[in-house]
Amino acid sequence: MNSWKLILFSIGAGVVILLKSAGASVYYDSDDYVYAGRNTYGAPVYRNYLADIKYLDAGMSVDPGGQKYVQVMIGLDAQNPMAEAMPNLSIFIDADQNPLTGCILPGWIREAEYRIDVNIGMGGVIDPTKTAQIWVWKMPTQLNEAYQFAQENLSQGRGSYYAQLLGTTSTQVNIQNGLDHLSVVIPVSLLGHAENVNLFALAYLPHISSINPYQRDDLGNRQGDRAPDYGYFDTSIQSVVAGGPESMPVTLADPAMDNTSPQLNQAGPDLRKVHIQALGDQYILELEFEQDLIQSTVDPNVGFIIKLDTDRNLCTGQIAMGGDIPTWGGDVLISWAAGPMGNNILYFSHDTDFNSSRIALGGAGDGSAAVNDATWQIEGNLLKMSFSKSMLDIFTYGYPTLESSTIPDDYRRMAFEEGVRLSVQMLVQSPPAMNEYTDCAPVKTWVFDTTAKTTLPPFSFDPDKTLHLTEPSEPYNATLDITAIDYQIDPDYLIIQASIDNWIPNDWGILFEVHLDTDSNSNTGLPVKNDWGNVLLGADYSIQVDSFDDYVRASHHLQFTSTEQTGTDMQTTSHSHDAWLCVVPPPQFGQAGKITITLPRSELFWSDGEINTIIRTGKYLEGPSKIDTLQYHDYVPNTGTLKMGEKMTESLPDLDHPDNYLTLTDSSPITLRSKSATHVYGCQGANNIIMEKGAGAKLINFPGSNTITIQSDTTLFSVYRSGATVTFQGTDGTLLIMPATTTPQSIIFNDKSLDLKIDSGSVMLDNQVVGRTSAMIE
Repeated sequence: MNSWKLILFSIGAGVVILLKSAGASVYYDSDDYVYAGRNTYGAPVYRNYLADIKYLDAGMSVDPGGQKYVQVMIGLDAQNPMAEAMPNLSIFIDADQNPLTGCILPGWIREAEYRIDVNIGMGGVIDPTKTAQIWVWKMPTQLNEAYQFAQENLSQGRGSYYAQLLGTTSTQVNIQNGLDHLSVVIPVSLLGHAENVNLFALAYLPHISSINPYQRDDLGNRQGDRAPDYGYFDTSIQSVVAGGPESMPVTLADPAMDNTSPQLNQAGPDLRKVHIQALGDQYILELEFEQDLIQSTVDPNVGFIIKLDTDRNLCTGQIAMGGDIPTWGGDVLISWAAGPMGNNILYFSHDTDFNSSRIALGGAGDGSAAVNDATWQIEGNLLKMSFSKSMLDIFTYGYPTLESSTIPDDYRRMAFEEGVRLSVQMLVQSPPAMNEYTDCAPVKTWVFDTTAKTTLPPFSFDPDKTLHLTEPSEPYNATLDITAIDYQIDPDYLIIQASIDNWIPNDWGILFEVHLDTDSNSNTGLPVKNDWGNVLLGADYSIQVDSFDDYVRASHHLQFTSTEQTGTDMQTTSHSHDAWLCVVPPPQFGQAGKITITLPRSELFWSDGEINTIIRTGKYLEGPSKIDTLQYHDYVPNTGTLKMGEKMTESLPDLDHPDNYLTLTDSSPITLRSKSATHVYGCQGANNIIMEKGAGAKLINFPGSNTITIQSDTTLFSVYRSGATVTFQGTDGTLLIMPATTTPQSIIFNDKSLDLKIDSGSVMLDNQVVGRTSAMIE
């Protein structure tokens, strides 16, 4: 049976007496936070820095006057050896108990509408007379709120912080049985009058300055403890709820002794395994090394970058993955840098600009409070990270404000049921080899698929499907001379690569454009003109790559614009899609660099015909915002348009080495998947086959009146025979080999249906005679 606790709580100068039912509902947390640091110079330093939560209890309380409060009881370990390092606390509250609503900002706790920050302060072991300062924040749940709150905080001298301060107060800290007991009560009026809430607590070390700023990694930086370890405390049932399903751990192994670099005198640690697991509402990553990270003599400036494509979609996320040809859309980048250059902090980023949206695990935001629940620690040869799945949610970015929004609007979550694709890149930040990669899992440009438990290679140019166009050198263009265009059209992607000469490395203010007229109508879409004002084409889709000044480097960003025209009305929609972009500037002036773009065909309203295309480069003379000072440097082609789509064919399935053998037993329809090669043995009755685009099939023993459905147009197909065996071959990769009989068989395409039969000694496809030489279907 629960007991009643008498709590004294001070708000300002008054004292509130609360009665709280507690006892069996208390959540007891394990001793799960210990960190042993190492100084900048590699010598081990053994210290235990505790931000350890011992227990958590919460519920609704009522004072004698009838005022309702949400009360949280938190027990902290009092045996902290650091006299100046008492932990701070943050309490995250899901007031509507709906994990699909809450904060809109990337990298913050998405399900929380409110956050309570508790600053215990410095001074060692807490004494009964000490008070803790409390801030109650409202998280922005709409984009306009984020900017509104930032302006409010600026006007109050609190900096540009994207949360709204609802109130501040202080509370007495009590000591009992050698443990520090912290009681926090929040009026329900500050929580939208919510009486039953979901919540969890986070204890973390505040930032600690040192005489030598390069030794801050000794002290730890925002590592923390979460209670409960996963899920939340539901005050309506006085119990902990997991908050999601548990998945089996997945491990990516990495070879031993592959952590060397020819440019470094001392390599980083040897990464051996990456462990991934989803547990409740938490995502857990562990990096396992050959060496003990504390006692080893590996370079102290080691770090890593982890890229995750959480929805397996190139159209979401801003982080390119796949090497020279973008292949996956990275939604989240996690980076860690130890030593004096990184101060031992982990960061989250949801875009390609590393300096613009960094979110520190365990704390960042306004400089003192935690904005998320990510915790991390080092245990021997393991570096462990744990954080809410919502930190990996999917975002896209609008133009021109680059405001973030979810995909789709109803808060689509990370696709755990399908797994994620990730890569880990270890690096060392020792001059002169800044960010020199030493060990990657898997190999640098590949990814690991956590569902298939296999590694996947990035896209590559297929010589059989790639057109290479050489452009003449044009010395009258001072810079940005396009010397070659390579493009490849696959069923799902259009890949364009431009080789550009006379390009200054790290030059900002350059422009690279690709304009696509997919309906071959210059009167629709945005008019693209040359230097003399003549219309070259009507762009239904445009890609613009701009180069911005990022102080130490040029930062390249891609905007994709689609144009929809209804009558005389024309509307344009633009989004940033940096994951489609890979820019490789030349190492020095006068050499060739490359810009490669992967454009998903799902984004184009385009038949399988040709695309009229213009590609050009330009330079902003005074910066990207000064449109009137833009000067174009090179056009491809110089006159007319480039007609993409010519001579493009898809590789055919290998029916000499089939993937599957299938025997039919009745007339039920059977679907053959794209990219498969199948030998199908028919039954004596009618057989019914459906072939997806790109499927391959060899039909054996097919008497009777059969139906074969091919999900493509006849305009893509040629047909020929060898004896009575007929081959249908499509440029989209579909291949069908089947016998013709005297009984008509229906071949159903998307655009028409045809009968295949033997009539008067000839093989006929409707009225077309099928000969021994290949001919297009009439």
